[in-house]
Amino acid sequence: MDFAPFIVLALVIFGVISIVAYLSRQKRLEYMAQLAAKHGFSYRGEVVNKQFDGTWWDFFGGRTQPPSDGAGTVQLFNRGDNRKINFEMRKQTPHGELMIFEYTFEEGSGEDTHYYNYKVAILDTPFYSPPLRVHPAGTFLWLAKKFGKQDIELESAEFNERFLVQSPQEKFAYDFLTPKMMEFFMRWPMWHFEVSLGDFIFYQSGKLDEQFIIWAERYMMDIQAIVPDYLRKDYGR
Repeated sequence: MDFAPFIVLALVIFGVISIVAYLSRQKRLEYMAQLAAKHGFSYRGEVVNKQFDGTWWDFFGGRTQPPSDGAGTVQLFNRGDNRKINFEMRKQTPHGELMIFEYTFEEGSGEDTHYYNYKVAILDTPFYSPPLRVHPAGTFLWLAKKFGKQDIELESAEFNERFLVQSPQEKFAYDFLTPKMMEFFMRWPMWHFEVSLGDFIFYQSGKLDEQFIIWAERYMMDIQAIVPDYLRKDYGR
């Protein structure tokens, strides 16, 4: 039996799929560039891997450099392989440089490979505090809370039910998560939040879109307005 026609057909199909994927990618790159310009950001469509520097963000693992010092300590940016930063947007704000991007990585291999997309915002501030993590208590985190995952309990029972809070310094968590701050988080119940090495980091599962760009900037500016002044004094650089 002559398999040549089938091989040619397979190559044609593969070529068509590749061209469609490339054109779709180019269209999205251009659209994100337009959004960046519209909202006053500088823009890089693709962040090229830097040379291996001896860290876990190594070139040979197919991993980009961490987007910031604080991000390098965040679990999200240590997961999987083929880690990539796409559609990177940057802007100076009164509180520091704001960076917004789409982050992707893979876990597993072969038919069991899973692909993940996150939309991320990072504000680089002079607020050099202990690490703090505030995660929405979805199904897995809710089970973790129920079965003993270390968690800091605050005065609000509703907040404790809806969020998982972790920090190596409990006092800082209590001082940072004032009633006003807890109320703020409960208005944005699906966003993950971390503070690390001066970086305020927010992220959510999904692909980057204009709504996230608008909300992320507002979110970052709003939260800076309610960080207690005494914490800025204690942890400012």
